[in-house]
Amino acid sequence: MRDLVQAVELPAGCPAFDAIRTRSDDFRARLEHAGCVEDAPMPGEIASLFGILDEVVARLYGGLDVSVRRPAVHLALGRLHSDQVAGLLDSSALSGSCRWIDGSDLVSVVTLSVRDDAFDWDCACHLPYVLAHELVCHAYQGTAVADGAEPRLQVDGSCAWSEGWMDVIALWLVEGWVRGDQEGKPAWIVQEATDVLRACSALNARRIGAQATLPPIQRSRRIYARRAVDRLLAELDRFGDGDGDADLGGGRNRVLAFSLALNALRLPQSDRDRVVDALGVALETSFGIDRDELIAAVVDFSATGDMVALRRTLADYEG
Repeated sequence: MRDLVQAVELPAGCPAFDAIRTRSDDFRARLEHAGCVEDAPMPGEIASLFGILDEVVARLYGGLDVSVRRPAVHLALGRLHSDQVAGLLDSSALSGSCRWIDGSDLVSVVTLSVRDDAFDWDCACHLPYVLAHELVCHAYQGTAVADGAEPRLQVDGSCAWSEGWMDVIALWLVEGWVRGDQEGKPAWIVQEATDVLRACSALNARRIGAQATLPPIQRSRRIYARRAVDRLLAELDRFGDGDGDADLGGGRNRVLAFSLALNALRLPQSDRDRVVDALGVALETSFGIDRDELIAAVVDFSATGDMVALRRTLADYEG
């Protein structure tokens, strides 16, 4: 990716440079000549990375106590004009989106859009986070096994749960995956883990920075949601015996289980945001036995997916 890494100087002997250089011409051609989303050719390196991350996310959702249906997830390539630089695009040439085309089966289509002539080394390092966000937050949303045939309910960019709370979970997943010892990771991820982690963390932080395309109220709600995740993590770190996965820790595992279980439910956006609001208030104001009951309700929900019981606990904190 010699021409694609113009933002950084890499020595000729750098393993990443050698691996990237051999694919630069084909990679650039595929990105620049992506005509329409459905028919755009997908670079093999990106398709492989996406498939690996999809398996990671599928295992997480499949390991929940709440039953979920695994959707068929497809990756498409989109194109952004070179003058599109507003919002997150002032920090990355990449943008992700997800749509559902459910029928008898659940089908999620993730679109990775790339700005013309702007793909550099930082953008390559952004790929795991951008793809993980679309998978964790959106592609598997609403996949819990439910009675009847209720359709999945799409959210938009104003959803504090999806774009604030679950975005933290997406970064955790990427960090755990990059640092972990799982087999099958692309060689460049292993070799350049420091750069990947730095770039993904920076782009995640940028999502709550001031942006021309992000209304202030939405930005405030994203920040509020992230603070609520931090407060819940602090509580669940102290809950029980603290046992858990070595990469995530007991508290993170419990926040992860709660978050994925709630994300898997088929809820309208307004209900998801009410949970964010009520949990934020409860974690700021409750104490003593009320705090103990709140944390117990969160843990119980992770095991049962019983939204009625969780709402009953949160009712006193709703505005």
